[in-house]
Amino acid sequence: MKIRFYAVLRKITNNIEIILDIDSISVKELLDKLSNQFSPVIKEKLVEEGEVIKGAMILVNGVNILHLDKLNTILKNSDTVHLFPPVGCGKNLL
Repeated sequence: MKIRFYAVLRKITNNIEIILDIDSISVKELLDKLSNQFSPVIKEKLVEEGEVIKGAMILVNGVNILHLDKLNTILKNSDTVHLFPPVGCGKNLL
């Protein structure tokens, strides 16, 4: 399975993309695995109180998990997962 990281997650993992050989895993289990492998900040940037944080996106094969089974979405080895943390709009210019 391909995991692609965006924004601050690239800095945390020091990767744009990794490949994992996993037959079947839920999105929640994947985030736990990535948090253990790299940093707990990964999960903190994406999930709060068991829900995807507003502004964050987790896509499986281009489909937002909010339109699937959310964090319980089951992933296959052939899937591509995109992890987007919430992003700001830059400096406050006022």
